[in-house]
Amino acid sequence: MTYQLHIKDNIKFAKISGDQNKIHIDKNYAKNFFFKNCVVHGANLVALGLSKFFKKNSRNCFFINELDIKFFNYIEIGEKFVIEVLKDKVIVKNNINDKLEIK
Repeated sequence: MTYQLHIKDNIKFAKISGDQNKIHIDKNYAKNFFFKNCVVHGANLVALGLSKFFKKNSRNCFFINELDIKFFNYIEIGEKFVIEVLKDKVIVKNNINDKLEIK
């Protein structure tokens, strides 16, 4: 399944999380930092990845003691990406490279 977040998604997440950094909600501000568009909240990508992981592993009862999250790159608003759930990790990536890994 391909995902694509829009500015309204970022604004909703900003309200829920309290992260009102303009790089996530103001395109002109984000352009000051070499981005073409606003940047998706990293925590939102982690939440989406974990949600897909738990849906896939809903029959297994397990506890998470620790998460190892690595951000390799950013995802901008409108950029298409996929969430790949493997046995013990989640990878968020676009068609060029990996963006995020959760173990």
